[in-house]
Amino acid sequence: MQALEENVRIAIKILMRGGLTVLVVALLQWSAALDLVGLDDLVERQLLAFAQFTVDRAESDNIRLIYINEQGNGSLGDFKEATQRQEWRSRHAQLLLKLNQAGARVVAFDLVFPHPIEQHLQATEELRNAVAEVKAAGNTHVILGYDKAADTDRELLDICCASDADQAQGVGKVGIARSMSQGNNARAVTDVLMAEVNFGIAKRGNRPQKVQWPQPMTQTLLRAALNPPSPTEFTGPVIDRFREELTIGRPGIEKTFKVETRKCTDQSLNCPLAPDADEHWYAFLPVWMGASGGFVERSYASVVGQPSLSEDYRGKIVIVGARVSEEKLSVASSNGSASAWGYQVYARVLADLLSDTYLRRPSLWLFWGVLVLAVCIGALARRFFKGLKVDVSVPWIGNQTLPLALFICLLADAYLALEHLRQAHVLHPIVYHWLAAIGGYYFVHSNPRTTEDRA
Repeated sequence: MQALEENVRIAIKILMRGGLTVLVVALLQWSAALDLVGLDDLVERQLLAFAQFTVDRAESDNIRLIYINEQGNGSLGDFKEATQRQEWRSRHAQLLLKLNQAGARVVAFDLVFPHPIEQHLQATEELRNAVAEVKAAGNTHVILGYDKAADTDRELLDICCASDADQAQGVGKVGIARSMSQGNNARAVTDVLMAEVNFGIAKRGNRPQKVQWPQPMTQTLLRAALNPPSPTEFTGPVIDRFREELTIGRPGIEKTFKVETRKCTDQSLNCPLAPDADEHWYAFLPVWMGASGGFVERSYASVVGQPSLSEDYRGKIVIVGARVSEEKLSVASSNGSASAWGYQVYARVLADLLSDTYLRRPSLWLFWGVLVLAVCIGALARRFFKGLKVDVSVPWIGNQTLPLALFICLLADAYLALEHLRQAHVLHPIVYHWLAAIGGYYFVHSNPRTTEDRA
């Protein structure tokens, strides 16, 4: 009877300390504590590298990229200063008309268009006329960059983006996607803004909310890709922050995907668009960039100089971007730090969404469930296999004796997380799983002196 009572006390201690371990590890994950020392980044990057994620993902053959260099565009000149960029508007008009004639399905300019200056009114008028002509033809979506904080050419935007009904004709007004980071380190995953919505007047009983304008470029590209130019009305994008889902498309061809929702509390990077930040929620898509490239890319000078464009552009999504300093993003790859241009990020996100290979974060319930399971595994390994040891060499520490059972558990968890990533594209925070298992081994099984030990 005494032995039974003691075992019950031990079981209660295990449950209490196990619950505390789960809460501590969850708090560490919530506060991104390991991001500050780079450990989470390092393991996450290795997990993605082992998964060969950039190899497994399909590069969409429906996407074509056209880039403008900051310098070295031959007779076209530089693209550095705002005034120099306005000189290019007549060329944008020529390019747009040629792509429309070639049968491009979407033409997206990842460029912002400030109010025209006096000496470039003619070039601006040519671009406005080209947008109006393509819009009237109704065969090609036209997407123009938009920055709410800039002195935008309102007339140009009104031509292409006067109302929601015009969206069905294949035009879109967009926001700016931002590369996000957590802690002091560049993440292995770049978080790309997908939606902004005002939930200030939302009630919990009415969860889905229509996304406000302006829309981020990534979302607008997907919307255009899912909806061929047509006068038929279709539903606007809807976000459900309680289920962390964003739905885009027309009934019958809707696409719903998982996002990360965050509430804005200030005008930091986490609040990229809204002036009344305390009322806004944002949806972000975690994207593993890896090595850039893989898409068909052509220089602007080589494309705009052709009298007519080939059939290669027929039915394609064309993204026109600039390789200028402010568009260069730092991302982490399997080989360490790397960089990508903004238009390449849009192409990567669009390809992943269309092929359903975008990264998912585990749901909250799955995360808690794995933590509880890890603690239980650690506790059981200590209880039944505490005599099994293995000598390993730990960097900066030297030779250490580690529990073999716990070591096998950690490897098994890594393998399962790897397979889940490869099959379902879910990225698990396995460092925190390991912390829970180690906590279960050393901390949860708090009283090693059982009745058998004393005997």
